[in-house]
Amino acid sequence: MYEKIWILLGAVVVLLFIPQMKVYAAKSSRIETVDYTTIYQGKTYHKQAYVYLPENYNKNQNYNILYLTHGYSMGAQDLLNKNIVNQLNYNIRNGQIKPQIIVSVTYYPSRSFVPDNYEKDVTLNRYFAKVELSRYLMPAIEGRYNTYASTNTTKGYIGSRKYRAFGGFSMGAITTWFVLEYDLKYFSEFVPMAGDSWTVENDGGGIAPKATAQKLAKAITKQEYKENDFSIYASVGSDDGTRFSMSPQIKSMWKLAIFNQDNLQYWLDKGGNHDMASVIKQLIHAEKQLFKER
Repeated sequence: MYEKIWILLGAVVVLLFIPQMKVYAAKSSRIETVDYTTIYQGKTYHKQAYVYLPENYNKNQNYNILYLTHGYSMGAQDLLNKNIVNQLNYNIRNGQIKPQIIVSVTYYPSRSFVPDNYEKDVTLNRYFAKVELSRYLMPAIEGRYNTYASTNTTKGYIGSRKYRAFGGFSMGAITTWFVLEYDLKYFSEFVPMAGDSWTVENDGGGIAPKATAQKLAKAITKQEYKENDFSIYASVGSDDGTRFSMSPQIKSMWKLAIFNQDNLQYWLDKGGNHDMASVIKQLIHAEKQLFKER
């Protein structure tokens, strides 16, 4: 109940921010767009991802890469807005964040799929994680930019998983938990912001935290990964209602052998709400942890 109210309120706040979220080319970095196609329910859709390239991007150098996706009703450009890019530039220059490629993408096949109820997004969240991400998006991105993948193939993605992360806000966080469940062979680090896992049922982190934690653990062990093979940097605003779904799930996960407070960190943005102001803080907090050993 709390999560439903706060995601709806957050969507309103986010929509108020959108006119100020024009993607731009910063002096110290640049934003590029990449067109790609995806297939959903037998129909082809033409989509566009937004790509942040750090200052002095070198085509002959390999880069860590973070994929990001948004919340209900938002678009691909919204997690690379001016404020976020400025903060990334500042922290990279000061050595607090490693230079990296960041890809912001939408899970909607087109804007016509934006529903009247955010809960209807979950089918698209799951499809994006299970199919579109590795089959359509990653080849388009990693065939163009220098990541640590030795080849632009499944084998190349698997071999470079420790240099690749995925994160998202709100319904993008729901997507992130699905990526953990389905794509662990391609990604080693995860940043779910203000959203629980809906793998068991909608709002499952709050309604069925034990079953949700167990299903996530089973997905990891089934893929033959151990507790030192992944890192999750979960976060939420302390005044964000989605905390009432995230916290029970995280606590249930910590009770299982495969999770601990090193590979599953949980940070509260003090005073933060379900809005872009808190997203920036949560993202930068996670960024300071990402790729530490890389």
